[in-house]
Amino acid sequence: MQYFGIPPIVVTASTSDSTLANLQRILCQMDNDTLGVKILKKLMIHRFVYANYSLSNSIRRMDKMMKVVNGALNFSRKHDFVKTQVNVNLVIEEALMQAVFHLEQSGISVTKEFPRNIPIIIGSINHFELVILNIVYRVSDLLPLNTQTTVYQKIKKHMIFLYFVDYQIH
Repeated sequence: MQYFGIPPIVVTASTSDSTLANLQRILCQMDNDTLGVKILKKLMIHRFVYANYSLSNSIRRMDKMMKVVNGALNFSRKHDFVKTQVNVNLVIEEALMQAVFHLEQSGISVTKEFPRNIPIIIGSINHFELVILNIVYRVSDLLPLNTQTTVYQKIKKHMIFLYFVDYQIH
């Protein structure tokens, strides 16, 4: 019988090699344990096998690089100013997603605290996103390495305020 599958572990890029090896060892030995066998049957998985993660890591790095390239292309393209309804929170989140690679390279992790009942504004999504990206890149260049940053967003008197509060990680 021939089996097909994918590497059994998906983790963040900051996961240590020793932790990854331990997780892989635990998963690959599940078929030797009665509880493990029950779990595998419920998941309809025959067993896990040891995998070479260099390919997975390459794919992860390539995905990050694609986000950077797409962000740079978006940044350099001339966009028509098309007014439409803009969900401020979604645009800020998209800009932060595009800046993830840049932030991770500096050891900056970002959390967001946005109010849920933000009104929809009228404007250009592309221009608004470019402004937010520019702010994120400039702020990230000012932050010390290995920083936990929380982004707060408020609207007061028809103006949008972004606050970046950083906590240095030791």
